[in-house]
Amino acid sequence: MKRKPTPSKTAREIPPREQPAGSRPRLLLLLPCLVAFSALAFLASESPLATLIIVSDGAAAVIIWVAAVGLGWWIVTALGLSDAPLRWQLVLAAGIGIGSLSLLVLLLGWLSLLNRAFWIALLGVLVLACAGRAGLYVLRSRRQDVEDSPAPWQPIHLLWLSAAAFLVIALLEATAPPGLNWGDEAGGYDVLEYHFGGPKEYWLSGRVRPLPHNIYTYFPFNAEMLYLLAFVVKGGPFDGMYLAQLLNASLAIAAVAAAWLAGREFGPAQGVLSGVLAGTCPWLTYLSGVAYVENGLVFMTMLALAIIVRIWRAPSSRRASWYATAGLVAGLACGLKYTAVPMVLAPVALGVLLVVRGPRRWMAPMLVVAGAVITFSPWLIKNAYAASNPLFPMGHQLLGYRAGLWDSDLAARWDRAHAPQGDERAWTVRMERLWRRVLADPKYGPGLFLVTMFALPAALRAGGRLTIALLLTLAIQIIVWLTSTHLLARFAVPLIAPLILLPAVGWAWPNGGRMQAISRAITLGLASCAIAVNLVCVGGLYYHHSRDSRGNPLGLFGLGLVLAEAEPINEHTPAEGTNVWMIGEARAFYVARPCQYHVVFSRNPLADYARAGPTPREMMAWFRQRGVTHVYIGWSEIQRFRRPGNYGWDEALSPDLLASMRSVARVVHAERHAGSGAMIYELLEVPRNEP
Repeated sequence: MKRKPTPSKTAREIPPREQPAGSRPRLLLLLPCLVAFSALAFLASESPLATLIIVSDGAAAVIIWVAAVGLGWWIVTALGLSDAPLRWQLVLAAGIGIGSLSLLVLLLGWLSLLNRAFWIALLGVLVLACAGRAGLYVLRSRRQDVEDSPAPWQPIHLLWLSAAAFLVIALLEATAPPGLNWGDEAGGYDVLEYHFGGPKEYWLSGRVRPLPHNIYTYFPFNAEMLYLLAFVVKGGPFDGMYLAQLLNASLAIAAVAAAWLAGREFGPAQGVLSGVLAGTCPWLTYLSGVAYVENGLVFMTMLALAIIVRIWRAPSSRRASWYATAGLVAGLACGLKYTAVPMVLAPVALGVLLVVRGPRRWMAPMLVVAGAVITFSPWLIKNAYAASNPLFPMGHQLLGYRAGLWDSDLAARWDRAHAPQGDERAWTVRMERLWRRVLADPKYGPGLFLVTMFALPAALRAGGRLTIALLLTLAIQIIVWLTSTHLLARFAVPLIAPLILLPAVGWAWPNGGRMQAISRAITLGLASCAIAVNLVCVGGLYYHHSRDSRGNPLGLFGLGLVLAEAEPINEHTPAEGTNVWMIGEARAFYVARPCQYHVVFSRNPLADYARAGPTPREMMAWFRQRGVTHVYIGWSEIQRFRRPGNYGWDEALSPDLLASMRSVARVVHAERHAGSGAMIYELLEVPRNEP
């Protein structure tokens, strides 16, 4: 007979778990089946091609995740956390494993090991490692008579069904071609420029290497290494782009799992509440349609805060291991986005210091920072080698940069572009932006803030130091967003993690009784209203994105190479022997020919040459010396950069100089705006010989 484990004497006292009134009604099993059937029917009716992509590339994504869990589970075991509950081992293994897999792609990619057969074999080995570790867990459970059964069913578990619609929309959006999603994200401009553009160049060159022409590729690239892995596994960027986007969507699913894990520390109902609040947050659905880094950032932030909850609940259980693990996860968050250093690592280190008690409590944040250094340092080392500044392009005022890579004008342009603009420098305007872009933004879901505010008094009573740590995290994140970013709404998404956890803390009303029941009923009511409002928001976004003005489906899902900026190059240049120099346009992902481009913050050798005032014939000779066969001029982009208040443009590449090249080069293709007649782009052929 199995014996129940004895509760830890050091665990925080929480109210006893509610037991179900009776056995689970078998009729209720039909409800999840009905929801699943409805979801599949909706997918198939929206796009059979999208459904096929979700099934086929989704299977590949699952294999990559199993491989990541295999890698992470052994790391978790090495950290001495194999005695933690199975749910903790698996979610920790997923977080640490997927981050470690990213770093493995970086390391082996730097060594030119981006061979498809090699990586398929390596993933296979990691899948076997996962199976082996699972087998060891089963053997250990039998020998030690461990019981880690799932929580009994409760009516609140039905809330999970509300997340189905959000999941379906997220998966559908992941099958839309990059660059067609969400108008307020400029059609995924950054995805085509560097989130996918950088990994595409790595794949083409067969190795991870510095890309001075795209300064954004000096950012930490944990998410982008997963996208590169997708390209490698599928045999190319165009074949692998949907797998990459599904991996991005799967990070949102992992964030939901981390939220459930943290809430589950207080009880099964709290786990459901936290998980559902995360799964129905519009931002996670929205971000699944654009392969940025924020889904992964929410996941790592949530997992790091979950570890703080665990430390608070059981402060004497494997303390050093838990502190170091929190640091490893926070460091992986920093490897996704530089802003995670102040918005995730700093609050986690301070949070651990708050929840830990004892004479040597100061050791806890030191172990957190040490763990973060381990997982963040590969990106610091890469930049120190490539740019002589581990944080490049950040911190250039103090740490400088490699000679020839940048100059003072480009650095000043970077600083202007990535700071609050114009009237946003005033604090009154910044606070208005906080209200409009965060607190009242439908993608955050105003209901989430209402649920959190209602639960706050109970959370302060039930959570004590833990609640203070979560509030401190919120405060730090808001201050960093207001002072150190250019106030984009999605830069504040780490706020989602502490906002979701506070209601779970408040659920554990310390005195029980009638007030506890009333508080929980109101919390559930507010959460249900928030879910309904969020569904309206996400449904509206999806409908307007996927339908025309008459309500007819646009048929976007599963399309091929469709970006207008790349189409003239792909359609009007030879497949062999073409080398295109792109001016103004930096969205090179869809270009199916060898091409060279420069973002406006990178040093441009053409601009350096143009300062000498060359003639059009000399310009053509300069291109021929570099093997360039065609020149693409993105006039609309150049005009956009030159507008007051925009990023800026190097006036050495003046419109007059660029237009003068038509006198000596044949115009292969050009397009003008139908209304204004302004030139949108033109494609020139470089003469093979001196005219």
